[in-house]
Amino acid sequence: MLPATMHAAVLVAPRRVEVHAVPVPHPGPGEVLVEVTTALTCGTELKSYRQGHRLFRPPWPLGHEFVGWVAAVGEGVTSVVPGERVVAANSAPCGDCPPCRAGRTNLCQRLPELLLSGAFADYLLLSPPIVAQNLFRASPGVPDQTLAFLEPLACVVLGVESLGPRPGETVVVIGGSGPIGLLFVQLLRRAGAEPVVIGRKPNRLALARQLGASATVAAGDEMVAEVRRLIGSADAVVEITGIPSLIEQAVHLLRPGGRLLVFGGSATGATVSLDLTRVHYDELTVRGAFHHTPATVRQSLDLLTRGAITVEPLVSDRLPLQAAAEAMRRFDSGETLKLAIAPRGRPPAVA
Repeated sequence: MLPATMHAAVLVAPRRVEVHAVPVPHPGPGEVLVEVTTALTCGTELKSYRQGHRLFRPPWPLGHEFVGWVAAVGEGVTSVVPGERVVAANSAPCGDCPPCRAGRTNLCQRLPELLLSGAFADYLLLSPPIVAQNLFRASPGVPDQTLAFLEPLACVVLGVESLGPRPGETVVVIGGSGPIGLLFVQLLRRAGAEPVVIGRKPNRLALARQLGASATVAAGDEMVAEVRRLIGSADAVVEITGIPSLIEQAVHLLRPGGRLLVFGGSATGATVSLDLTRVHYDELTVRGAFHHTPATVRQSLDLLTRGAITVEPLVSDRLPLQAAAEAMRRFDSGETLKLAIAPRGRPPAVA
């Protein structure tokens, strides 16, 4: 029998997180209620924590990268049963809007209303679209903290597919020493490319080399010159920070025919100045990559289940739900990579 109330971490104002007692939701038709065991911090939460987000306004329940156990299922759900360990993505496409019908399900027009949040809580209710498309039984032996990378890795899989790295190509990853960048490094290496990481913290740059970076460069005024000294110019650049000035510098790292992938989200209304002479005469390609698709979610699950991607070093610490405010402060400080939130209930599982 489900309890009447649970605890949930809520962003009530910029840089202010509170843990509230709230009613436990009950699943309706097609829905699944999950008892959360592990949830990870994410850059999307950090942006909202610092200055707000166009899609998430306080009071906003935090958390969307999670693993847990099925606590209850709604009418018509047959894919999972109570007691099974599961993992899910944070959204699923509607399938009916023009982008979905064109196969661009990551650009679903109903995405804002279909996005899931609230995994920093004892229980989380999954919507019918997520249950139908992006909810999976967890394979025995795979740790919770590994499976919780399902959604961010799915986004990186989409980014790598959009970039299309080829064996032997040199790819510079700006902001590549954070969790997302370190996932990019591994997928680029698996594709046969040579990742060169630009980042700020020496210990993270060392980790990037351990995970497959061919070379690392300290971010700063001399980073373009240093990259040129190391490799000349790049076949492609992945820009993860979303900082306009770094996107502009990325163009200067490309050789003729090079590609720039703008992966990091920028502030609303942000603009950049590009050297159109280079874009035109050197046939540079500039494109974005956003979110994930059911296909990249499945690819992500396969990579994590097979142990093909290393994620354990990307989690710096594990804290209880009641310490959610502390977790966000530490995450904001930049001294940690991801942090794991452990709500009450069952301990972290591997089976």
